[in-house]
Amino acid sequence: MAISAHIAIGMSIGRVAADSAKDRNIKPWLLAFSALAFLPDIDFLWSSHPPYGLEQYPPFSLFSNNIDMLSTWGHRGFTHSIGFAVGIGLLLIPVLKIKKRFSWKLFGLITLAVLSHPLIDMLSWIVLLTWPFEGLVELFELWPNLFHVQKNRVEFTWQLPENKSFWGQILVEWLYCSPLWMYACRPIHKSSK
Repeated sequence: MAISAHIAIGMSIGRVAADSAKDRNIKPWLLAFSALAFLPDIDFLWSSHPPYGLEQYPPFSLFSNNIDMLSTWGHRGFTHSIGFAVGIGLLLIPVLKIKKRFSWKLFGLITLAVLSHPLIDMLSWIVLLTWPFEGLVELFELWPNLFHVQKNRVEFTWQLPENKSFWGQILVEWLYCSPLWMYACRPIHKSSK
């Protein structure tokens, strides 16, 4: 998936977090949760699969190496997993406590924002979703009509149509994600007192 879908989902989760915190300054929430939703693609720094359409441009071409795409360390490997999402949520607990913002609901929303990335990526290719809990992959094998499992990696059997054009892909994702954009960017209503 291209960047726009991940950002739209991150922004809408950020809007839920801002609303639940009763914070009228939503921009930091939208920005933070967009970054969290895009975080799993940090693996492009060391994998052989830079972001779609950017393979030929520095700095992406500088980091390409021969890490196998289906290895734990390849693109859509451990950073695209339940373990990584929960780990990021746990790493942020001390920061949230210092800022006096910690709640289990916020922890769950952070984890969901990071986990949204591999769930969306499953619509276009396989991800190592169950790392480090490889035994969970057997749950996905119970529904062969819904999930395809290969080497502990999972994908949906139904795939989004592939668009060879970068801008065509962005346009399609903007259309799919327009309800999320509208929700995240809706005006803040003044509370009646």
